[in-house]
Amino acid sequence: MRDVKVAMVNFLPILGDVEGNLSRMEEFTALAKQEGASLICFPELSATGYSIPQSMQYAESSDGRIASFIVGMSERHEICVSAGFVELLEGKKFISQILAESGRKIGIYRKTHLGHHEREFFHSGNELPVFETSLGKVGISICWESRFPEVVGVLALNGAEMILMPYASGPGGIQRRDIWHRYLPTRARDNSVYIVACNSLRDEDGGAGGGVMALGCKGDVLSEDYSFDEKFLLTDLSAEESSKARTRGTMGDNYFLAERRPELYSDLASDRFFN
Repeated sequence: MRDVKVAMVNFLPILGDVEGNLSRMEEFTALAKQEGASLICFPELSATGYSIPQSMQYAESSDGRIASFIVGMSERHEICVSAGFVELLEGKKFISQILAESGRKIGIYRKTHLGHHEREFFHSGNELPVFETSLGKVGISICWESRFPEVVGVLALNGAEMILMPYASGPGGIQRRDIWHRYLPTRARDNSVYIVACNSLRDEDGGAGGGVMALGCKGDVLSEDYSFDEKFLLTDLSAEESSKARTRGTMGDNYFLAERRPELYSDLASDRFFN
């Protein structure tokens, strides 16, 4: 990977105001670029707003106005952009995150582990892709599915150096900080990856939400903010540190994925335990 300055956006999407949301996203992107950002990450369903099932009515194809706007925005500001929307594909609706860079659609990630209520309305994706960008290899894990260690593990094993984690989760402030600190540092440390998390601010259900955090490859907190204001936070991700983290060292400071014994882990891929 290259050295990356990433902007994580504490963003308040307005449900259904797609044009307004996209306009404000472009404002943030322009400002972040001015401050040297090469990558900007917006939260889950940032273009449409998150409310289930209401968000479903704003579904569009991956070639619709939302995706086209994001791709165009990445070209106008010569930056890599990740943003969320409801995707319509072959009659099915997905919670998706687009990744675009400098006018090119890099790919679409479709949420694979849906929340209990989301399953009533959305289809789940069935792939854990790693996307090639000029900045490095990028994986995406959306909101609740970051609770599953296997997701980040598979992305890291397939070469991801940075994992973007866009959220749309109600708890904010200190509660959001406490939640993330319980498990996100472990995801980064065990897999020697950078983690970039950003959560939507909430306008409905009493408000709250929000929060941004960046973690280093050793699980150290590089930056975080849990205020309730729309803003972005800039963080530098070092290519040198990423390379060092993927070098076998002492037992306590190691590239743990390289020490795995996959022949012992077949139970992790079995569904027999909960049938």
